[in-house]
Amino acid sequence: QSQLDSADLIATRVAALLAGTAVIVMGDFNNSAEDSETWRIATARGLRDAWLLADEQRGPTATYGGFGPPGDALTERVDWVLVGGPIAVRSVETVLHNDGGRYPSDHYPVVARLELR
Repeated sequence: QSQLDSADLIATRVAALLAGTAVIVMGDFNNSAEDSETWRIATARGLRDAWLLADEQRGPTATYGGFGPPGDALTERVDWVLVGGPIAVRSVETVLHNDGGRYPSDHYPVVARLELR
């Protein structure tokens, strides 16, 4: 419930901003994008998912790797970049950088190239 309430609070605060305000919300939401209630609440009032908007997507969809390489078992995109207002998304990438098979986190970084319109 706390995750749903948090997503609702974010969406409410963003919706209260002046029309045309550029907004970027990023985070580990611990819920799958596109099919979780948390994602639906977060994107219900003006925030848009950069992964879906991007002119180009690179890397795997999954953003959780458990300190290892991507595998077939992990497919959920739980780390999101959400945008609101006059922002175009040129590209988004799930970064798989590692040092000899050692990954710096249990989640892969997500990088988005954004353009303020």
